[in-house]
Amino acid sequence: MALPGTGYVDVDGASLYYEQTGTGPTLVLLHGFSFDTTVWDDQIDEFARKYRVLRYDLRGFGRSKSSEVGYTHAGDLKALLDGLKIQEAYLAGLSLGGGAVINFALMYPGIARALILVAPSLGGFKWSSNFATAQASMQVKAREKGIEVAREIWIRQIIFRHAMNNKAVAARLRKMVGGYSG
Repeated sequence: MALPGTGYVDVDGASLYYEQTGTGPTLVLLHGFSFDTTVWDDQIDEFARKYRVLRYDLRGFGRSKSSEVGYTHAGDLKALLDGLKIQEAYLAGLSLGGGAVINFALMYPGIARALILVAPSLGGFKWSSNFATAQASMQVKAREKGIEVAREIWIRQIIFRHAMNNKAVAARLRKMVGGYSG
């Protein structure tokens, strides 16, 4: 029997939106920066054949709400798993989500059965000067001209160039990034 759908787990004043489906060992999917749970839409049905698939919007992304309280994405993942009574899981993370998975495994080593990392961010990694300059420019534009302008600058980054050349993927990417609150 597959698990029913969606819900929220409250964590330190924030509210984390999650979706789950399937049966078997738990596989948790964490998205990248400016994305949300929908980044995994094409994989869910296949994964749900063998796993209880849990995906959620990281704090401040998608349908999850943020709070003024300090937090870590790894701590939020632990709170989500605790709230759903999950004691061990396979963890897959894309970019920012990959960094959260690595940090989680370091903080809570007995819970992660395996790490599946897709272009993970790493604490202490020094970005290229071009990327760092583009990020700083985007932050300035967000403050000066609003989040919509910053989102457009973000989606035009070289890391999205290939995806933006595919109309179907570009539309989904624009929708996800367009929903990011900043």
